[in-house]
Amino acid sequence: MTVKINEERAVARVVHQQVQGMLEKNLELLDQVIAPNAKLVHITGTVQSKAEWLQQIRLGRMHYFSSHEVLFQVVVKGKQAQVVMRNELDARIYGFRNTWPLQSKVELVKGTTRLANYCLTRVDVLEGEMMTKRRMAIATIALLIANFMGGLDATIVNTALPAITSDLNGIRLIGWISSIFLLGTAVTTVLWGRVGELIGNKLTFQISVVLFIISSVVGGLSTNMVMLIIARAFMGIGAGGMVSIPFIIYADLYENPAERARALGWVTAFYTLSTVVGPLIGGWLVDTLSWHWVFFINLPIGIISLLLLQFSYRESEHEATQKRFDYLGSGLLIVTLIVLLFASDAIASNLTQALVLLVIGLILMVIFYQVEKRQKNALVPTELLKNWRIQSQNVIMFLINGFFIGYSVYAPMWSQGLLGTSATLGGLTQIAGSILLLVGTRYTAHLMVKMPYKRIVMFGILSVLLSALSMVMATQFAPYWWLLVSGGFNGLGMGLSFTPMQVSLQDGVRRDLISVSTTFGLLFRTLGQTFMSSIFGAILSISTASQIGGKITTQMINKLTDASSARSLPQNLLPQLRTILFNGMHLIMVIGLILVVIAFVINLTRKEPAKQPR
Repeated sequence: MTVKINEERAVARVVHQQVQGMLEKNLELLDQVIAPNAKLVHITGTVQSKAEWLQQIRLGRMHYFSSHEVLFQVVVKGKQAQVVMRNELDARIYGFRNTWPLQSKVELVKGTTRLANYCLTRVDVLEGEMMTKRRMAIATIALLIANFMGGLDATIVNTALPAITSDLNGIRLIGWISSIFLLGTAVTTVLWGRVGELIGNKLTFQISVVLFIISSVVGGLSTNMVMLIIARAFMGIGAGGMVSIPFIIYADLYENPAERARALGWVTAFYTLSTVVGPLIGGWLVDTLSWHWVFFINLPIGIISLLLLQFSYRESEHEATQKRFDYLGSGLLIVTLIVLLFASDAIASNLTQALVLLVIGLILMVIFYQVEKRQKNALVPTELLKNWRIQSQNVIMFLINGFFIGYSVYAPMWSQGLLGTSATLGGLTQIAGSILLLVGTRYTAHLMVKMPYKRIVMFGILSVLLSALSMVMATQFAPYWWLLVSGGFNGLGMGLSFTPMQVSLQDGVRRDLISVSTTFGLLFRTLGQTFMSSIFGAILSISTASQIGGKITTQMINKLTDASSARSLPQNLLPQLRTILFNGMHLIMVIGLILVVIAFVINLTRKEPAKQPR
């Protein structure tokens, strides 16, 4: 591994010396790094020899002023090497000055130049049009629109559930509408990343969006619950690629970590915006048109995203590498995740069944690891699984996202059930967290150029820890502002933590592992929320069940969590009902605090992944 990295650095040094020689008009330097028989192919197809090109520079017919590097990829095979390079070149060519957007392919061989072990043998300018800043901005907007659509779906459908169940007579199957979607997203996230390596990330993203919007149309046309649930399953599969692939494309668009951090800040902003406006749009569509339109709305949004990306994003041919797909590993991963998700869901209803499924899931995990060790093109290379510097960050994401979902679900319930506020005020417990989540994410881009990523993550975890600690310290009679402050610390901490770890997961691995490292990290994030959401629900159910008796029933507790139905409860029983609900939610927050403390310890003891050369 060290030898390969050293070879890649040697190649990069020679190519950069060639660019330096062009800008400084240093013909001696260019003569040393370019092989005598080298060929230079221009955009027009004109082929020049080394001597002809140097003569043009000497006469001033080709004068280079500055070069801004956008992309630099190195592949070394034996004694040969290839560099794919994108740069914006300010030059005057035959009397005409312009900033030329170039994408070039540079071929090198091991030689005996005085400066390095490699020398240039051929330079091809592949195209005169590349990812300029304008095209990068448009491509980013296209991905953000898809991200907005994914976030919108998470909240807009929940608003329409009462109308859906009433129209399709589906109260018995209502839980499947959300759970099958999350299941489809979770089990396919890593698979989409590998598909991207086979056919290219751009096409993979487009396929996932097409699948999502077609499934949305089918969902809107559903005439029964089974048809809708099947459509939601395919929507979840599409969402797995629609949400994960953009993070891989961002790594290509923004090689600079600080610029990528700013882009990821916009991702958070768009997703947060979608979750805020989702209920409003959903309510308006249901009231004005019908519930079908909460699905149909995805069609125009998805088409806009597809068209913008098609005409703006250019994917280099180097990215679409040809590999065999790991069908066995994929099947094992899907089965393992399904078993574990069902195990977490069964905790409240049947603890024995949950334990059996958990044991089966753990056995499948061991089998999956053993299979991947023997696979040449493994779905998740064991090299990545054994890299604790990378996986420690995935574990941290799992843990803090576990508490994050706990607060997001139960703070509104705390507000309505214990404080007696309206549903609107219950929802507004999220507002401080949403605002500070944006602030934290945007500010992270500035911090990343000034301090180590691990330290930024530590500040983020400390903020989440303060949120968890405040919720554990909260009494049954804690004021409403206490929830807002806790939510603010939670949002700020998540904003500070996510972006540095996401960038580190990409920059801390070899280029050929960026895709799987990115999607595997997003999988941990999704699983942290999915698993802990089920576990917290089971804890609340078991806690309340152990306390009810006499005049107190489970139905009364359910009514207490909704401000509108709580008014019908006997006033003399409200104090006792609220105590029962408080005990259950307090236990949830204690477990959430334990998760964050573990995350803090892991971050304190882990080592930062070394940035890999590109």
